[in-house]
Amino acid sequence: MAVVAPTDEVYGTIHSLYVRQFLIQGILIFALICAAAAVIYYESRWSVDLQSEVARTTADLGAARSSTNRWLGKCPGPDLSGG
Repeated sequence: MAVVAPTDEVYGTIHSLYVRQFLIQGILIFALICAAAAVIYYESRWSVDLQSEVARTTADLGAARSSTNRWLGKCPGPDLSGG
């Protein structure tokens, strides 16, 4: 004896599984896109912060070099006349 189910019942079950699978995949893809966007956003923010810190440190080093050069200009140099 064979058990037979109506095609509408089978189609309804399969269709609901397909819809559920499609929704789960859509949610996962959306979450991955959001995560990638967040990583890109924070990386770009960090890059801008790093660039400003490099510029500030470069300016500080330039000021320190100028100060050192002024200080060295005031110091008497070694006597290289040989005599």
